Amino acid sequence: MPRVAMALAGLKRRFGTSERRHPVSTRMLKWLREGLDIEHSADAALIWAAVMLGFFFLLRASEYLDVGRPLTNRGLCCRHVVLKIKGETCTKHNFMHSDEVAICIQGSKMDIFNRGEYRNHLENIPSDDSTRLCVVEAVKFYVKHFPDKMFNQGEAHGPFLTDSYDTHLNRNTLQAVLHKAAKGTGCPAGSFGSHSFSFGGASALWAAFHDTGLVRRWGRWASDSFHTYIWEDRKGSSGIATAMAESDITPA
Repeated sequence: MPRVAMALAGLKRRFGTSERRHPVSTRMLKWLREGLDIEHSADAALIWAAVMLGFFFLLRASEYLDVGRPLTNRGLCCRHVVLKIKGETCTKHNFMHSDEVAICIQGSKMDIFNRGEYRNHLENIPSDDSTRLCVVEAVKFYVKHFPDKMFNQGEAHGPFLTDSYDTHLNRNTLQAVLHKAAKGTGCPAGSFGSHSFSFGGASALWAAFHDTGLVRRWGRWASDSFHTYIWEDRKGSSGIATAMAESDITPA
């Protein structure tokens, strides 16, 4: 009964939530990565790929997960995800050496022209021994467990993130994983939802570059509503009090 789910979603948009959702933090992501054996477990690889895609590409739930109702021209299909090596599309024999992932995000409610957007990320190699957060690595290991997702034309139009039973990963499952990470890092689990990945990605972009234009483009926002997604990081306030105290606000 898709209309029931659509009606509930409309009510949620109309009345909102009781509190502002918190963004997923890199600390939570590292906690998750340390507990997931993506090399040997297909289920773990699926979860980690979804987490990394949602965070680094600022994806909304309807853009890559099963949200309980059919959505026309929405969702991340197999044909929308490509692994590359030095700009060239990988093959079934060399994809584990890829250094880039590119995706096509189909039209969404935030897309001005509803024509979709293309985004890519290059491999992240930490300069120290810290836990690696890399969307390229996540997609590589997922494809290692499910090679047909990228190298079988018969799968091209199906959802990308499915398990061994070909069941599309749903919003509730990913939220449960997020709540577990929140509790594991001492955060209030009830403050996090599926949109916390796009909140976290937007906040991380802002903390790294302090460029609202970049955040708006990557999040594909048509208006200034993206400001409600951004949370300030603690280090971002460094020097602000000093600058305010030393400013000359004598009227001209």
